[in-house]
Amino acid sequence: MARYTIWRVETYRLFQYAEGFRYQDRPVRALILLLEDGGDREVYAYFTEESPLPVEIVAENRIIVWYAYEQFAPVMEMLREEKPIYVHILNRPDRQLLALTTAEEPVGEGEG
Repeated sequence: MARYTIWRVETYRLFQYAEGFRYQDRPVRALILLLEDGGDREVYAYFTEESPLPVEIVAENRIIVWYAYEQFAPVMEMLREEKPIYVHILNRPDRQLLALTTAEEPVGEGEG
């Protein structure tokens, strides 16, 4: 059975690395840390030039997600230009999926 969680991003931190570093045996060029509004949940969005990308890791209040480095500028622009931003997490038995959105409710909800 899938479980859906949504929370609002209060603030974020941007990290751009000149030489990068390695995390989970992958080179990291940039990192965006997203922090929950009024809570203690956080997303570590790592950006790498390597592929394939690892799957998302959701452990309690910390989520680790990987993006292609070419997505760093669009994600950064979304955070700067759009308000509010929400984290949507779909926990399925076989995998967790994460999305950053400007909508509080899942697609298809509230229609009709």
